[in-house]
Amino acid sequence: FERIKRPHQVVAFERGLHTVEFGRLIIGDFLGITREFRRYPLKKEWVVYPKKIDLHDSIIPIDSTMGELSVRRWILPDPIMIRGIREYTGMESQKSIHWPSSLRQGRLMVKEFDFTADQSCLILLNIQTSPPTWEKPKAELIEQTIRLTRALADELEDQAIPFAVRCNAYNYLDPPQRGYTVHTGLGDAHMDEVLDMLGRIDYKVGTGFTGMLRQVQTQAMNQVTVIIMTPIILESYLEEIDLLAGKVARVVVFSLTDDFIDQLPRNVEVYRGADHA
Repeated sequence: FERIKRPHQVVAFERGLHTVEFGRLIIGDFLGITREFRRYPLKKEWVVYPKKIDLHDSIIPIDSTMGELSVRRWILPDPIMIRGIREYTGMESQKSIHWPSSLRQGRLMVKEFDFTADQSCLILLNIQTSPPTWEKPKAELIEQTIRLTRALADELEDQAIPFAVRCNAYNYLDPPQRGYTVHTGLGDAHMDEVLDMLGRIDYKVGTGFTGMLRQVQTQAMNQVTVIIMTPIILESYLEEIDLLAGKVARVVVFSLTDDFIDQLPRNVEVYRGADHA
């Protein structure tokens, strides 16, 4: 007649959605003469986020005159491009302190760098690694693409660049959506939503990436930049990427393989995963 709580530590070793469906309780006397088993439904879920990696160390620009500049502007401040001045919070580097403004205002002020001329961007995460066939998904390529997407989201968040994320993975929370969407935003709550999506998705495709590219082109977008994160470029993607590049100011493609990279439009910035170079 005494309530006893015994906590149990559960460890997950892979990214994804993990579930404990039920618990089993063994009840008996201390002599072991009688014993009874009871099973209780638990349905406890937790999401393991993708591993955090450094974006700058994980990508290389491919045949683009703006490639190196784009990487530097995403990763490192460009002292020539200053958007404004704001108060020092203690988190910034001392090199970013703007001393003339600090002396005038009697408090430390720092330079706010303009890492990109775009107001916001849209990340398109593709998990399709083959045409609609029975071919097994390339799991490691998909996982690396998901990790790169998290690294990119971390960089955009750190640099205060608003962003949205769309993924063509099957949406178990809302199947009619045929994919996941996190709307444009910034901040901890927005980042938690992005990480939850990246943790939940698996290798089941909700809609083909070609269809997703077509759908994006038919919708009104506030984003000037579209960033495509894909484990592989299929031939069917080329025409849609070309059309997309003609409708938005800037298209950036991250691919982990060389397939059809040389056939992408010349006005598209292309990066390749360094681990698969």
